[in-house]
Parts: sequence; structure tokens; C-alpha cells
Amino acid sequence: MVLILRMVADQFCNILHKHCDEVQAVSCDEAFLDITGSDVTDPEILVSEIRKEILESTCGTASAGILCALLLYMSSM
Repeated sequence: MVLILRMVADQFCNILHKHCDEVQAVSCDEAFLDITGSDVTDPEILVSEIRKEILESTCGTASAGILCALLLYMSSM
């Protein structure tokens, strides 16, 4: 079971790094992506692509939020 979880976590991480160079992992299934300065023109499209790829490769769903600053997320906790 642990091996399967590690494999899925690795797939998740690889997908995020495929779409963004600045990935800050929080846990094995949570991360922040900094797309500042990237070629991304529409964050919502990027999120949709990432969620679709996660579903196709892991059979798991993913949720996502879009913020203009990590500090906004941290202050809402």
C-alpha cells in the first residue's frame, strides 16, 4: 500500500513539474505553483489541464485554487 501511495505521489509531483518550474511541495498531495513570469496566459486553463492529467494518470481527482499571492492563502488558514 505504501509503495502505491508513493508511486501516485511521484506521478502527482511529476505532473506539476511538467507544467511549472516553481513548485513548493507542502505534502505528498498538496503543492503551490508559482506561475509568475511564466508563459501561462490563463491560470484556469492551466489548472484544468493539470487536473485532467492527474485524473488520467492516477485515477484520482484534484482540487485547485488560484490566488495572486501565497500570503493570501496562508492568512486564510
